[in-house]
Amino acid sequence: MNRDSGTDRANGGWIRRLVRPRLNEQNMKTLTDTDPMPFGKYKGEPMQDVPASYLHYLWQNGLAADKQSDVADYIRRNINALKLEHKDGVWA
Repeated sequence: MNRDSGTDRANGGWIRRLVRPRLNEQNMKTLTDTDPMPFGKYKGEPMQDVPASYLHYLWQNGLAADKQSDVADYIRRNINALKLEHKDGVWA
């Protein structure tokens, strides 16, 4: 594997893959309301400006189970406010 390019050689072809460092408690960034969203449709927007419906979408599509995601940590810490902003969502 060539870690610089983020590609693997498999089955005679190149497969592009996302190279994401594994986070742990020591190097996980605690996002605040003014920090930029690190990825996705609202990348670069302050976390407080990311719609609760979008955070709910991420939560329902895998972030709830991700214990090493800074965005998941942000959602967990702000879940009561997000529930008020996006009442139609199931946040469990």
